[in-house]
Amino acid sequence: MAGRYQLVDVARGCALAAMILYHATWFAADYRLVEVPITTDLSWRVFQKSIASSFFALVGVGLHLAVMLGFSRRRYLIRLAKVGGCALVVTATSALLDPSRLTTFGILHAITAASILALPLALAPRWLAGILGVALVVLGVGFSDPVFNNPWLSWIGLTTRSTPTFDHQPLLPWLGVVALGVAAGKTLLPDDAARLSRWHSDALLPRMLARAGRHSLLIYMGHVPALMITMEMLIRL
Repeated sequence: MAGRYQLVDVARGCALAAMILYHATWFAADYRLVEVPITTDLSWRVFQKSIASSFFALVGVGLHLAVMLGFSRRRYLIRLAKVGGCALVVTATSALLDPSRLTTFGILHAITAASILALPLALAPRWLAGILGVALVVLGVGFSDPVFNNPWLSWIGLTTRSTPTFDHQPLLPWLGVVALGVAAGKTLLPDDAARLSRWHSDALLPRMLARAGRHSLLIYMGHVPALMITMEMLIRL
């Protein structure tokens, strides 16, 4: 497909596969089909954070590629509207399922905001994107203050307490990971002549992962209801 790199699509496909595995386990535990300490066990928490990190880093890589390949305001705004619209659908769905666990700033909300805020970095030197990325990650991980516990400020990510929700992925530190993704894209995929830019495989697994990666938003929106229907069927067996 013109204007796409198979390597990036495969990476998205791998992130999607890991996400579906994690969410399938989460729902199975939530429906009490299995006993897995998915919200408290360190290994599961690291797994979840690594999946989120890969998605946000790939957002940064995508911003770099959008600029490098010839920025189209129309394509950018259409993509932004799709992600932002799906984020609103997630919020509305969570309100119907369980208002006590309302999703107000989940991964799609964070990706929408980061796609706007990090776009200028795609035009900046890679060292600036890298330094800013590290600074934002350190700030998001190492600083918190009770003033950010206000519901109107919790989306920033500097709270001192957690809020019950289906999904909460605040702006910090994830904006920093997006910035690091921009820097990584500039380093590894600087132009069409770069070795990784030309990587391609006709093997079945990479082609399947790449196809999934090209439809990541559709798969993200569809996998949760599919998993919920599956769990409902299993508990009725």
